Amino acid sequence: LYALYVEYNKQSVPPKSDIPLIKKALKEKDASLQILNEKGDILASIRMSKEKTRYDPLEIISRKIEQDKYDSTATVFHDPKKKISWVFYTPNNYHSITDESIIRKAWMISIIVAVSVLIATIAFSIWNAFRYGGPLLLFTSWLGRMGSGNYSEVLTEKERKRVFRKNGKVRLQYRLYSEVITAFYEMAEQLSLAEKERKQLETTREEWMTGISHDLRTPLSTIQGYGHMLESGHYNWNEEELKEIGQTLRDKSEYMVELVEDFSLAFKLKNNVVVLETKKVDVHQLLQHIVLKFVNDRTIENVHFSYVPAHLQPFIQADPRWFERMLDNLIFNAIKHNPKNTTITISTAIKSDRVLITIQDDGIGMDEETQKNLFDRYYRGTNTTEKTEGAGLGMSIAKAICELHKGHIKVRSTLHEGTAIILHLPLSADQQPD
Repeated sequence: LYALYVEYNKQSVPPKSDIPLIKKALKEKDASLQILNEKGDILASIRMSKEKTRYDPLEIISRKIEQDKYDSTATVFHDPKKKISWVFYTPNNYHSITDESIIRKAWMISIIVAVSVLIATIAFSIWNAFRYGGPLLLFTSWLGRMGSGNYSEVLTEKERKRVFRKNGKVRLQYRLYSEVITAFYEMAEQLSLAEKERKQLETTREEWMTGISHDLRTPLSTIQGYGHMLESGHYNWNEEELKEIGQTLRDKSEYMVELVEDFSLAFKLKNNVVVLETKKVDVHQLLQHIVLKFVNDRTIENVHFSYVPAHLQPFIQADPRWFERMLDNLIFNAIKHNPKNTTITISTAIKSDRVLITIQDDGIGMDEETQKNLFDRYYRGTNTTEKTEGAGLGMSIAKAICELHKGHIKVRSTLHEGTAIILHLPLSADQQPD
């Protein structure tokens, strides 16, 4: 700057021809120039606006001493002969931290940062609300539908499009809840299945009550009818007719007693209050006795029985009375639900530590629904052409007695080909292999 002052300080004010050269030199140094006379009047301003016409001498001195208060630094060269001063202004790089402009800038930066943080926070909150709130609202609508018993529609078509992509994958918004969504579907399926089972149970109970009413009403009507006939005195009964009436009344009474005993037994088995008096039993001997009982029963016609024993003689721990009741129910069920000339084969086999007793017939067989519910209490099947005498408890009682003997029971059947009921019972301890 001093070289510039020396080169162009030839006159009080540089000539117009020198102004462009001075401007160029000042621009290279990012500086500006004002020329003042001794009174402080501004004679020329180069690269600087002419907002002021004069300066107070003290102001110039102040700018030199307290440079950190101003945006620019003042460098003064004084020519005493010409009584003029050249004041060069360059950018001030030494602002005080208390400078008003710096404080203003700091405030502006702080405000900008605060606003930016606020906007980012609001945006993050909206994003989280969209991410977490949306699925929660969806779950609320699910629970509402499930609360009203609508288990079949977990998601509406509109909700399904919101949750799943076209390829079946869960959208990003709901991916965090994918396990919950899967659990909802499984729970809905279980509740739907439970609801179907409940309705089926109610239907079965209603059918059972209707059957029980019919089963009891039939013998009661007969007993009541004969009672009125005997009471009226309008008939002269001979001894043979009275015996026949007595036989009928006794048969109907025994049938009703058997129904009541079945109800009582089913209740006891369900509540585990039946106590077995077990002993070592010869399976062959017991089954021969049971089969012969059916063979010699003259009330059973057009049914063929056969017994096929295992080569070895199996022994089990059993209560003979309850064991016979179980086999009676299974064989009688095969008789009752099959046409005439059905062959029923009872066979035994030893497999590992168990004896397998099979009651097989070549009758009409069962459909899958009947097989599934065969051992349920009160289930009578769906074949309306067959007889429906009995309470529908025989097979469930047989299963419960088998389980009391620590065994299990299975059914294998094909429509129009026949049915096999297989009992798996543990052999006596001294007969089991080491």
